[in-house]
Amino acid sequence: MTALSWLTSGKKSEDNSLTGKSNATNQVQALLDEILPKRAALLESKSPINVRTLMELYTVEELCETAEDYYRNVEDTSGLLAKPYICMSETPELLGVFSQLLLGIKPVGGMDILDFGAGPGWASHALTSLGAKMIVSDVSISGLKIAADRFKRSPIPSPHVPPKFLHFNGRTFDLPNESVDRIICIDAFHHIPNPAEVIGEMSRILRLGGVAAFAEPGPKHSWSPGAQYEMRHHQVVENDVVIEDIWAMAKQVGFSDIRLAVFCTSPFHVSMNEFNEFLAGGKSSSQYLHTSQHYMQNSRRLFFLSKGAEGIADSRSTEGLQASIKIKEIGGPKVRLGDTLSITAKVTNTGKVRWLPPCHGLGSVWLGAHLHEKGSTSTKSGFFTTPLPTDEAKGLMPGKSIEFTFELTVPDKTGDFDYEFDMVSQQVAWFHSVGSPTTRMSLSVYGANR
Repeated sequence: MTALSWLTSGKKSEDNSLTGKSNATNQVQALLDEILPKRAALLESKSPINVRTLMELYTVEELCETAEDYYRNVEDTSGLLAKPYICMSETPELLGVFSQLLLGIKPVGGMDILDFGAGPGWASHALTSLGAKMIVSDVSISGLKIAADRFKRSPIPSPHVPPKFLHFNGRTFDLPNESVDRIICIDAFHHIPNPAEVIGEMSRILRLGGVAAFAEPGPKHSWSPGAQYEMRHHQVVENDVVIEDIWAMAKQVGFSDIRLAVFCTSPFHVSMNEFNEFLAGGKSSSQYLHTSQHYMQNSRRLFFLSKGAEGIADSRSTEGLQASIKIKEIGGPKVRLGDTLSITAKVTNTGKVRWLPPCHGLGSVWLGAHLHEKGSTSTKSGFFTTPLPTDEAKGLMPGKSIEFTFELTVPDKTGDFDYEFDMVSQQVAWFHSVGSPTTRMSLSVYGANR
């Protein structure tokens, strides 16, 4: 514990006498007399500021208040609310980084995701649109109010789960153990003066198989002109992000793996000959590699901390949706107008993901059918759907089958039709759109007097 952190640690003198109180007051004053001149000297010095010295001279609580002051003093929030479309020169980079972050966390609808250091909440707004259950968190209450205003000004069409707004006190999250699936942190972690403590909290609230994703500047960030300005004039921590140090902290608190993204947000625009040469592994390939290396060395660190092995995926994503459908008609291929038709289906999960049960809503797998009218180009997509009678806790695991009978909806007019049976993950995709085979059944509907 540093001398200054002692001042805000809540430590009390064991001596409750007047003498003890006097001694405590004298100790606090002595510490202030020692620290305040050091602060002044650091900020007034013409030498570059060492970020570690800055972190030693300010408490976590003081630095949280610095962040609050920043957002509280913004009179016109339109610039913050425009983010990530705030600057033509920065937007492509920010969106490129965000897309890589999404690819890394593999979000699916219904996930509980914490946006750490969310600021004006643009990333939370985007993920809410994708169906995530967002927890928007920041040390600044004023920042959270701006984020909440974003959702009011740009409402997201239903269905979606409204976000929760969580004030972070700089040390602990007011969340239960193992309560979130993912954590995202975009350009916020390098402002943290107590990274080991915060990583420990992240591990605590992540579920097994969870991932914490970070998009941060590199290991020399604190020495950049912009970082030096912020530290000197606003006392903002602009820490270096050294992956080896972060991984050492993460291993100590339960993270099991780290992965780093190799990417570059600046593409080459080349001639057709150069493009074909690149595909063939020519010299332009090494040029792109060099550019990517330079970008990673100087601009970005995009990394993912995993907590345990991820469990079997489920049907909230299109990846791994495959099925076999066998249909047995009961009563023949003809039906009178207005009658019903009983069908027996045997459905097998031939993919690699667990099919969620009907009670789950988003991502639950149902049997459905598209209706094709013979002699016509007319098709009614999703003409019929029925839930699978699966275990409400487990759904249907890969390799498992279920056979059941259901009443098929019959067209309300006479004619010859084809039912194209398919599986659908609700609010995600029809299986045929990702390459799963469908099964057809012909049906003739005749009039009552036939």
